[in-house]
Amino acid sequence: MEKIRIKLPPAISFSIIFIAVVLTFVVLYILSAIFIPFVVAYFLYFVFSPIHKYFEKKRFPIYLILIIDALIISVLFFLVSLIMIESFTEFAARFPEYETKINNIVNSVVAQLSFARTYIRHFELSDVFRDMDYSNFAGIFFTSTFSLLGTAIFILFFFIFIVLGHENIYNSVRRRFISTHIKSDILPVEIQKSFPVADENAPQEEAVKFNLAKEEEMQLQNTFKEITDQIQKYITAKFLISLISAVIEGLIIWAFGIDFALMFAVLIFLLNFIPNIGSLVGLGFPIIMSLIEYDSFWMVLLFSIVLIATDMIMGNFVEPKVFGETLNLNPIVVLLALLLWGYIWGAVGAILSVPLTAVIKIIISRSDSPNLVFLNDLMSNKSG
Repeated sequence: MEKIRIKLPPAISFSIIFIAVVLTFVVLYILSAIFIPFVVAYFLYFVFSPIHKYFEKKRFPIYLILIIDALIISVLFFLVSLIMIESFTEFAARFPEYETKINNIVNSVVAQLSFARTYIRHFELSDVFRDMDYSNFAGIFFTSTFSLLGTAIFILFFFIFIVLGHENIYNSVRRRFISTHIKSDILPVEIQKSFPVADENAPQEEAVKFNLAKEEEMQLQNTFKEITDQIQKYITAKFLISLISAVIEGLIIWAFGIDFALMFAVLIFLLNFIPNIGSLVGLGFPIIMSLIEYDSFWMVLLFSIVLIATDMIMGNFVEPKVFGETLNLNPIVVLLALLLWGYIWGAVGAILSVPLTAVIKIIISRSDSPNLVFLNDLMSNKSG
């Protein structure tokens, strides 16, 4: 019995798709506590995939591979946490010295601005802290700390199950993808289940059906492979660029005698994963510290120029050369993705905005729909 297909007007079809997309992002926003660890864990799976393949070739058992993964993640988390904690401890010890310098700077600026004297006669940083609700601040700090630790454990939990279950998920998607693209009633049962090698003596019709199934399976394999390759290339390139930038800019901070050069280098490395604005935010911290360290405005200006110029060279010349056509995303799309994912998932969404958008683009590019082809062209960095 032939199924009756109802063709909706383009305006209604577009409205339904738009509502579905909006509802999807609403669900991602509401259930962010679940989706963020899951998505981060899946990206970690792609990052660790080369390590897994290496150890699998060496015939390492899966539980030992998982232990190695957990050790690598734990060591990196411990080192970053140790650097940050020690830096904040030293900052707290030297805070009275910084407080005096900040008071002198603000009072000096106020003395030169006549309109500011009306509002500020004598600035004392201690007066600002005196009005703060420390109990509320401490509550927010401990809540954020426990939330971060809980999220980290949740990510590790998801990661273990993704490593164990990814192959089954892929096989399920593969069978579903092929069965929806080729009518199940014309496919042999053995082809639907496992798609074995075609028999040379099989009838021509069966051979044609088999080839169709293999083509669909190959398309799905290529999509998964491209997603994996793109994510690995992006993260590898971004990691190297961020590390080189952090090392160079950290050395500049150290050479200018700014305190906490190692902490600022770590912040620059982490924030550099946020496209477009992350590196600028990372530079803001050492520049602010230079205002406290130096009595000379010209030294602050020189330090700022050297630091910003170095970052611009890395971001505008070195990074495009390293990335090349890795993602092929329009800069406007990157900016919009940063704003959208940042709004939905905060800082994590901002960091993941580019690879998430790249995955969506890869999936869209596999479609034959004219509308999706048009959307893929809009998202691409080059036409044609």
